[in-house]
Amino acid sequence: IQTRLADFKRGVVFMNLGANHIYQNALEEPLKRNKRPATWNYFFEFVQRTSGASVQPDPVTDNHLRIDGGDASLSELSARRVKEKVNIAKELIALQIELLRDHHIRQHRWGFGRDWALLLESTPTQQPSSGSTSSQDLTAMAKIGTADSMRLSDPRAVGTACLEISEIVTSAGLSENVSAHACIIFYRYINLPDAIGLNANFKLRDIQLASLFIANKSQKVKKWNRLEAVLEHAYRVFYPGSLFNPNSEEAKNWERRVIKAEKTILSALNYDVFWTGVDWVINAVTGTKAMAEPLAENAMALALSGHVLAAGPVLWLKHGPKYAFAAIAGFLSLDIEPLIPALALEPFTLSDVAEKIYHSCQVL
Repeated sequence: IQTRLADFKRGVVFMNLGANHIYQNALEEPLKRNKRPATWNYFFEFVQRTSGASVQPDPVTDNHLRIDGGDASLSELSARRVKEKVNIAKELIALQIELLRDHHIRQHRWGFGRDWALLLESTPTQQPSSGSTSSQDLTAMAKIGTADSMRLSDPRAVGTACLEISEIVTSAGLSENVSAHACIIFYRYINLPDAIGLNANFKLRDIQLASLFIANKSQKVKKWNRLEAVLEHAYRVFYPGSLFNPNSEEAKNWERRVIKAEKTILSALNYDVFWTGVDWVINAVTGTKAMAEPLAENAMALALSGHVLAAGPVLWLKHGPKYAFAAIAGFLSLDIEPLIPALALEPFTLSDVAEKIYHSCQVL
């Protein structure tokens, strides 16, 4: 509190980002890499060189920026100069946010590279009251979430689905990257605004298997498995001890449902089923010597395990694998302080992610 009071006396301004806090990570990330190794350009450095005011994330809150233009308490002239520096810095930040907003909106409309964090930040549609029958209410009813239209009465159902995806991938001998990719496709689909009846003919397991089948075909590490093989491994997980007969009518019907679900997912996502993977996280922490490669590989393998994947769409669609990796590194009692600048992490967000992972491990 004393430090904050001293800042106010000096003329430090705390810029409230409000709803624009979703762009804070983008403001902190490096803009480009110079030819010399291990040198980066940052937007806040540009702001300081242009305006003369330093900009940093506020360590107390998670949606403010600390703008320091100098000591305004020295004289009236210095107060005017500090105010001018701060105003220029605020204007530059506001302009950059508008550029980021336009960029994310354009990506949101593209078939590839949709901004899923922006989708999660959108206000969910409220269902109308039982006595309302206006055209606006009917439109609202048509936009309920996919998860709601699938009648997921148990809130743990989605988390359990991700656990099962991880078990199926392990049974099939595929990389844990495939299970992470499948869960991300699964999360993307069930969080889309959806028309009533789109999933009337699907069960949750049809959707999760279709997501896994798409991720299985997208990976390049091993030859992808045919649908019959995926269903066989899934049958072992869903019904332990039972024998799977690929020639039975039940198996054929299951194949048809999964193929139909696959087409529905691809169409609903506009074929945005691609994912950057996690290699960049490993390269970032090892390249900056924030963590040794064997430790990083071990932490990432745990970050892609079933209980972490089941921690929810906010983690995997909004925050991404770098936060899951850092949280797991913390659980392993590794030094995570070097990871914060290496991965441009927000400490409060990291703490929230760790709580989500812990809750997932406790509940499931």
